[in-house]
Amino acid sequence: MIHPVVLRINGKKQETAAETGILLSELIRQNQIALPMPCAGNHTCGKCKVKASGALSPMTAQERAFLSEREIASGVRLACFAAVEGACELAVDTGDAGSQIQSSAVFAELPIDPPVKAGCGLAVDIGTTTVVAYLYDLADGKLLGVQSGMNAQRGFGGDVISRINYSNEHGLEPLQAAIIEQIRQQAADALAACGKSLADLRSAVITGNTTMLHLLAGLNPYGIAVSPFTPVSLFGTELSPEILSFPSARVYLPRCISSYVGADITCSILASDMMEQQTALLIDLGTNGEMALRYQG
Repeated sequence: MIHPVVLRINGKKQETAAETGILLSELIRQNQIALPMPCAGNHTCGKCKVKASGALSPMTAQERAFLSEREIASGVRLACFAAVEGACELAVDTGDAGSQIQSSAVFAELPIDPPVKAGCGLAVDIGTTTVVAYLYDLADGKLLGVQSGMNAQRGFGGDVISRINYSNEHGLEPLQAAIIEQIRQQAADALAACGKSLADLRSAVITGNTTMLHLLAGLNPYGIAVSPFTPVSLFGTELSPEILSFPSARVYLPRCISSYVGADITCSILASDMMEQQTALLIDLGTNGEMALRYQG
């Protein structure tokens, strides 16, 4: 049976419908709402708190253990426990309002080789938690704009292992669709801000850790999570044109170093110029942390 559901996402109302028995967590994913679910719905973190009312499954002792009496009294439920049983209303705070993403920096001049007469280039870093896109003029290397946001895959787990486990159980298509839509929207927004469209995009480089690039490319990340930790690809290749559907752009995925040292570190090493130094240390403090050391050449 199908039931009407009212969604209030960060205060904005929208209406949808849901089948009897569907968990609120799955309903949230189906509507592409980026509610953080660090444990990917495995009932272990207690973080997927929403306010819900109407015909919902009764609260179990396991769910109640994650909530305070005040939260219970105010209608808070855990999305991975509560299921739709009839008409209901759901209020979700994705947490984006309080987030701050560092995207400004001092940029070195970027020589364009070979020079391009017209068009734009896009540089994207898919972090496990955040995604940032930089738009450049390919004629002179000038930075035209920046778009940033929380990674739309947060609802599938807060770390790479949780997302791999989710893809093992449910398929990787939802995770791939989420990041593709986010990158396309960031590109479109950055281009629109300077009076351009996706047709003006000539090239893109998309970096990230090895798991993030697998999910973008639609490659099964299962081997990254189990011994001997062998990925399907370490990339250094172009992305199939139909995946992002950029009409005029070639998309390059830089080379990863290993299953747990991704192309983001490759790009950081190259951008930092540390290979030109005698001794240098690079530290990446992200959701996952890495170091790269060059010592006496």
